[in-house]
Amino acid sequence: SCQLADKQLLSSGAIACTSDGMVLTRHGRILAGTPLSLSHASALIGSHRFGCRVFDDMALLLSALNSTDSRLPKWAAFDAKIKKSTTSDHVALLGQIRSSDAGRVKKEADRLKRLVISEMGHPSKSGSQVAAGTDAELSAATIHIILACLLSSSSQFGKFENATIKYLTEVRMHNIRPHRSSVCSAAKNARGYAFFGSVIKLPAGPVATDVSVVRSDIAAAMFGNHSFERQGVELLQRFGRRVKDVFFGLEDLSLKMLLLLEISLGDL
Repeated sequence: SCQLADKQLLSSGAIACTSDGMVLTRHGRILAGTPLSLSHASALIGSHRFGCRVFDDMALLLSALNSTDSRLPKWAAFDAKIKKSTTSDHVALLGQIRSSDAGRVKKEADRLKRLVISEMGHPSKSGSQVAAGTDAELSAATIHIILACLLSSSSQFGKFENATIKYLTEVRMHNIRPHRSSVCSAAKNARGYAFFGSVIKLPAGPVATDVSVVRSDIAAAMFGNHSFERQGVELLQRFGRRVKDVFFGLEDLSLKMLLLLEISLGDL
C-alpha cells in the first residue's frame, strides 16, 4: 500500500501512489538502469532536464564522488578544494576535477551520460543560456542549479551553524561535524542548511562527508516548512517549486523558467 511505500523512493519520484496502488514511474525506470546510489542517480537524471552544461558537470561531479581510487587523489585533497569553495565540497570538487587531468573520472562521466541519454535523449541546449561559463570556471547559475539538483535528491540534510550539522531522524536530533577532509569543517561562520553524502563512524564520533551548505532561504524554498525572514520569500518559494517540477519532469525548462531562475539567482 502507499502507506508502506519506501519514503526515499517516493521522494525521489521513482514510484508514485495512484488509485490502483504504487506504480513505477518513467523516472524510476531510468533510475533503475543508472549504476549509482538512489540519490546520485536521481541528481544525474534531474540535471539532464536543465540542459547540456549542468548535465555534463553533474556527471563529472558524481563520477568523482564515486571514484574507486584507493588513495586520495590530489584533486580531492582539502588544500586543493578549499581554493575553489569554502562552503561546498561538491562545488570545490567539481572545480578541481574540471581543471585536472583525471582521465579515468572523465571517462566514467561519459559512460554515465551515455546511459541516461540512451533513455532520455540528448539534453536541451536552452539551459546553457542561464548556465554559461568557460571550461575553466563555474558560473553562479551552474553552481546553484547543481546544488538544487543535489538538494532535491538528498535525504540527509539539517541546519548548519558553528561548523556543525543538526539533523533530525525518526529517533532523535543528531549533532554531527563535517569530516576534516571537508571544506565545511573550516566554515565556522557559515550558516544555513547543509546536505551531506554519508556518515562515517569514527572513535571520536560520527562525521559527515561530501557536505554543502546552502543559505537558509534557498533550503526553505526547496523543502518548505521552514520559516525565514527575508524579502522576496514568494519569489524563492516559486523558484523552489519550479526547480522541483523541472527536476521531476513535471515541467519543461522554458524561457519563462530561465527568466525566473536568473531573477532568483541574482540576489544569491
